[in-house]
Amino acid sequence: MSGVRPIAIRVGLAALALVALWGVWRFTAERWSLLVDRVYTARMLVIRSTPFGWNGTYFEVNANGQLELFARGRRFVFGARASTVPGDDGPIPAFAAEPGDTTSLVLENSLLGWPAPFTLAGTYLSGAPTTWMRHLYYRLSWRKASGAQLAMVWRCEQGWERINGRHNFGFEELIRVEIAPAPQ
Repeated sequence: MSGVRPIAIRVGLAALALVALWGVWRFTAERWSLLVDRVYTARMLVIRSTPFGWNGTYFEVNANGQLELFARGRRFVFGARASTVPGDDGPIPAFAAEPGDTTSLVLENSLLGWPAPFTLAGTYLSGAPTTWMRHLYYRLSWRKASGAQLAMVWRCEQGWERINGRHNFGFEELIRVEIAPAPQ
């Protein structure tokens, strides 16, 4: 009888430790995911980056009809209007890279997911609930023939639910813009 008691205490402490570890993971997993994302994200897809559509956010069209970006006191000119591409509300203007430019648009995802917060809207009102989340990253790199460079990164959340699988919640935020001028 005396040998059973220490084993029961150890099993109880192990169960308590597992519950505590689950609780810590439940409430800090998104932060851990962001920390891991700073080191590495998994490449999913390389998307054709030019011509690309512009929906009126982040950029402006200059007097020469070129799309340009102003950020942190610097300017980056993408290229001239090339055509239109289909959008949700109809065609949107498309802009193409100038000859000699190198462009890349890469879709990446987080290695770590986290449990989605519980919501009634996702369970009773609209079907299966979203149970897991992860981040998606869209990385645009653009190098002009002159040597000027642009790097932009957007981050959004992607959910998972058992019926439809992965679904995107749209662009949440532009998290990085770096413009390097052409070398002199």
